Amino acid sequence: MKPARVLVVAASGHGTTAEVARHIGESIAAAGHAVDVRSVDQTVHIDDYDLVVVGGAIRYDRWLRGATTFVGDHRSELASTTVAFFFTCLALSKPNARSTRSADQYESRIRTIAPELDPLTVGRFAGAVDPARMNPLLRIAARAFLAVRGVGAGDHRDWNAIDAWTDHLTVTFAERSGRPRTETV
Repeated sequence: MKPARVLVVAASGHGTTAEVARHIGESIAAAGHAVDVRSVDQTVHIDDYDLVVVGGAIRYDRWLRGATTFVGDHRSELASTTVAFFFTCLALSKPNARSTRSADQYESRIRTIAPELDPLTVGRFAGAVDPARMNPLLRIAARAFLAVRGVGAGDHRDWNAIDAWTDHLTVTFAERSGRPRTETV
């Protein structure tokens, strides 16, 4: 059986979620699949893929508009293929009951964008914020937001958690699609 064709697309405000998408794509490719990683702004043909992974950062308690728009614009094509979602957010940089509730709310909102879609899984990852990548006005707002949330600037991404989720996704996809994994992730 030939390898699955996988598309990983992401909406990223300052590049850190795009880095997560690339990492996910590399891990899926290491499992033996053909992977394309794209921005949500790039033209894609969903019908060319067996699995589509859509990700985006959470900003102001919402998935970035690019991810929401991508899912909304491609909902009929996505309904005909296997999908998974992921998001990055600073709330998860401090694991506690409040951050879990926030992540639950984010996931619920993401699922309502196209309720007919039934993602294999939804990845929830701590994000990163680098004020140097922001314009000065956003930098001021980000510092205030971080202070209120009690989160420091920096890279809070847990690459081991991202790898574990990607391995789970790859295994689940193989089981549901009947496509064997050619490598162990």
